[in-house]
Parts: sequence; C-alpha cells; structure tokens
Amino acid sequence: QTVSWTWKNLFGWEFFANTGIAFNIPFPSIVINILTPLVIFGLVFLLIKPSQSKIRFAGLTLVIAGALSNYIDRILFGITIDYIRLFTSIINLADVMIIFGVVLLLAKSYNLRHKA
Repeated sequence: QTVSWTWKNLFGWEFFANTGIAFNIPFPSIVINILTPLVIFGLVFLLIKPSQSKIRFAGLTLVIAGALSNYIDRILFGITIDYIRLFTSIINLADVMIIFGVVLLLAKSYNLRHKA
C-alpha cells in the first residue's frame, strides 16, 4: 500500500518498502545482513585513523551513520523504509547522508590529486 502526498508528483512524502539495495536492486537479505556490519566496521576502522582531514572524517561519519540507519531498518523491519520523493525516486534521510558523505570523500580525493 502506498500512502503519499506529493507536489505535482515531483517532491513529497511517500512510503516505500525497499526490499533491495540501492535503486531497489534485488539482493538476498541474508547477504545484506552479513556484509553490512563488515562494511560498517571497515569504515569505522578508516574513521579512527589518526591525522585525517575534517572533510574525510565528516564524509566517513555520514556514510557510517547512513549505513547504520538503513541496517537498523533491515534488522527491525526486514526492509529499508524510504519516504522522500525526489522526481522519480523515493529515498530516505540515511540515503541522503550516504550520498553526501561519498560526495565529500570524492571531493577530498579529487582535491588531493589536483593540488598544485
């Protein structure tokens, strides 16, 4: 069942039970439930490395928080609950955090490679 409020079907709130991974790509739940904690622990290991930039720290923190939030949804409900409609997609705040964190990490990486 879909409960929705949208502004001309472009922006708004809409419940979506996401059973897959990114872009609702089907993936076995057992694999997701095993791999997600391993990825989160790996990211935490990168996070606690000394002498890193504030941008890298912020990017990793956002990715970890978003991944942890989506993982908690999967453990509690068996799905990830998406609810923010943006054009043709439905995402959640955790997805926004992951995307923004990855953008920060990529920007930092690009900046390091192109420093004069």
